[in-house]
Amino acid sequence: MTWEMHNGSAFAQEARKRQESTLAGPSGHTYRLLNAMKILNNFDLEKWILLCVVWLVGSDHHSIYEVIAGANFHGMQVYANMNSIQIVEHMLWKLR
Repeated sequence: MTWEMHNGSAFAQEARKRQESTLAGPSGHTYRLLNAMKILNNFDLEKWILLCVVWLVGSDHHSIYEVIAGANFHGMQVYANMNSIQIVEHMLWKLR
């Protein structure tokens, strides 16, 4: 079973405008995992987002943009001047 995204949705239109790849829509797995991980004392949003990117993008469930969109509800911002790959690169750079 796979999800198909409705190309007329506001999310799909925004992704096209930003020239971002899409597969299924905003990541519900990311949203739910981040909800659960907030119980940890040293919750680091960006590290958990990067883990979601490795897991969900690596297994072809979502695009990077969709993972970041799922994390948006938890405070991760999609920057207007950066595409999703640049956002992930920025988070990785901050970990150095």
